Amino acid sequence: MRQASCYGLMGIAAAALIAGCAGQAPAPGEFSGFLGDYTDMQEIQAPDGQKAFRWVNPKLKPSNYNAVMVPSVQFYPRPEPTAQVSQETLDEIRNYASETFIRALREKVRVVTNRGRGVAKITAAITAVKRSEEH
Repeated sequence: MRQASCYGLMGIAAAALIAGCAGQAPAPGEFSGFLGDYTDMQEIQAPDGQKAFRWVNPKLKPSNYNAVMVPSVQFYPRPEPTAQVSQETLDEIRNYASETFIRALREKVRVVTNRGRGVAKITAAITAVKRSEEH
């Protein structure tokens, strides 16, 4: 695997799930808290043409990796079910996001399920989910 494609893929992967931040950059008080430090967020254009923001660990050395491991996508902070949105619906959304994300990654890089030498772990989250009571 070429270094550039691995690095680009990890950036795209991060952007794909941070796309919830699409639009303008959140003000410092609007960050979800998923990352400890938001100063290195980069604005990018997502595959769908929308503006998105991503963070890639500055210590990442793509040449050290030949595969990625992606635990299930998570919500951060974790939303609580309501009368309008059940836990089952939240689980379906998370599972769909995870399956879609992993399917897209598999087109570009080897995806594995276990840690090991040469495996980069991608932690992906849908952050700062807001719900509306509007119908």
